[in-house]
Amino acid sequence: PEMMRRRPNVEELSSQDAARRSPKRKKRTQAVWAFSFAVVVVAVWRLTENYGWWYVLWLRVRGQQQQRRRACAMAGTPTTGKKVGILTLGGGGNYPSSQEKNPKALPRFAQLSKFAEEALRNKAAYASLRGYELIVAPAESSLERPAPWSKLKRLVEVLPRFDWVLYVDGDALFANFDVDIQACGYLDDRYDIILAEDWSGYNTGVFFVKNST
Repeated sequence: PEMMRRRPNVEELSSQDAARRSPKRKKRTQAVWAFSFAVVVVAVWRLTENYGWWYVLWLRVRGQQQQRRRACAMAGTPTTGKKVGILTLGGGGNYPSSQEKNPKALPRFAQLSKFAEEALRNKAAYASLRGYELIVAPAESSLERPAPWSKLKRLVEVLPRFDWVLYVDGDALFANFDVDIQACGYLDDRYDIILAEDWSGYNTGVFFVKNST
């Protein structure tokens, strides 16, 4: 006898269709989760790179930032008897070595130079207001060491004239002129170098050095 073909019912068709579509749905779901995970990873990485905002928020939540500002501002200019100078690296250095090899870098250095001029005026205004001597020393670069290493050589040169020297990078600014650099008791004679530590490690762009000789 001729075998009769059984037609699948609606439920069987639905289950077969679902079985065919389930691998595609699974792949799409996995792709969505992978993309979401990548977005979270990138977001966390960027937030940790730009850590300053959450550190300031943490200080505000605890109330430490305002307390610190009020305490330092109320202290005024301390009469500790210590002679403190401010050192920064400025123009006159031997910068062109890397630029001559890469002319495309010149516009970027031009922008940095423009900002450096503004930053230097900022430092000069703070030093004048607070009565500190500002030393603008030339930076020098070589094939062995880039220009930022000049800070060590310049510190050795100017340190004998002071009890403490505050080194400040050329692109750093004094943000609060109401606070004196000696007001918060940072200059502790028990230490030779005083610097801050942040998410990226020790900050070698702004630090105090004591004349220990």
